[in-house]
Amino acid sequence: MAACDLKFSMIFTVFTVFLFCQELYASPFSSVHGKRVWRKLEVCADGSYVHERNTCCKCAVGQRLKQHCNATHPVTCELCEYGTFNSIPNNLDHCLPCTSCNQPNANLEEEDACTPGRDAKCRCKKDHYCSETHECKICQPCDTCDSVGIKVPCTSISDTICNTEPNPGVIAAIVVPLLLVILGILAFFGYKYLKGKKMQQELANCTGGTSDERNPIRDEPIPMVKVQPLILDIAETLGWRDMKDLAIRSGIPDTRIDAVRLNHPNDTEEACQSLLRIWVEKTGRNASVELVQSLRRSGKRDKAEKILEILRKTLDA
Repeated sequence: MAACDLKFSMIFTVFTVFLFCQELYASPFSSVHGKRVWRKLEVCADGSYVHERNTCCKCAVGQRLKQHCNATHPVTCELCEYGTFNSIPNNLDHCLPCTSCNQPNANLEEEDACTPGRDAKCRCKKDHYCSETHECKICQPCDTCDSVGIKVPCTSISDTICNTEPNPGVIAAIVVPLLLVILGILAFFGYKYLKGKKMQQELANCTGGTSDERNPIRDEPIPMVKVQPLILDIAETLGWRDMKDLAIRSGIPDTRIDAVRLNHPNDTEEACQSLLRIWVEKTGRNASVELVQSLRRSGKRDKAEKILEILRKTLDA
């Protein structure tokens, strides 16, 4: 009887252990078409998730889910397409779009390119800043502090800090070039003036002005008479060169002087008479006085005296 009890106890113990082992190792088996098959246990490096009572491994960084796992096949993942990313392990069926750093008027540029496992990183362009503490969407241009100068330079996260008072260096940088420009203008006009004086002197030398200066005459009162009737005699005394010089100094345009000369290409005397008429019309009733005074000022005293005699003859007549 004791042997039977011992045998029964051993059979019961073996049966109990068998049931326990079957329950313990039930997970490695799956039912396929009513049959139990062995399923290899997977180690999920990036964590797992449950899908239809199956424990599936998550896709790695830079990947997306293509197909869930089942009783016979592990999960299927694929790399994110160009222009998308996933930065954490996931079981998403899509990847996230990469951030663009080329938004219009945002003043951004790319610092780090987008990869399947990381989004693009943007930064402000040179001489721009963004005060946002998180991701910056728009950068603002830095203040240049033109009038007072820079105290603290601009950074990517802060605007320029300007001086509270004008910077002597900035003032000098503005004033010095301005003075140089003014001096340059004065030097230019001084050069033009001296060149004009030199040309007048050379012209005077060519027309006998030097001889007149060596033989000055006493400045006598100039009678105010009508010059029109005396055009022929005065033009003959003046000559084309002195008449042209007189016209230039009185402000008659060069184009008009050239036109007179072209109208009389072979007769300087006629050209002189025509230009004198224009000058008299421009000068008016004071033409006789202005004519003699202008010749005296330009050093043509001999001619001034001759024309003065022509004017006196009109009075005597």
